[in-house]
Amino acid sequence: MDKFYNETYRKLEAAIQEQEIEIDCLLLRSETIIHLIVNCLSEVKEYVQKRGFKNICCN
Repeated sequence: MDKFYNETYRKLEAAIQEQEIEIDCLLLRSETIIHLIVNCLSEVKEYVQKRGFKNICCN
């Protein structure tokens, strides 16, 4: 699971950096980055829903 999260985070960081270089308009860049983050969170949610967590600890 850590591998999935790390890879997802790495891809998100790269996509954000790419948008920061390509888009000059701050508002458009912000909207695009928010869209990238929402998509990334949706992927993580889907992954967790399918596979669950390894273990649950509450201490």
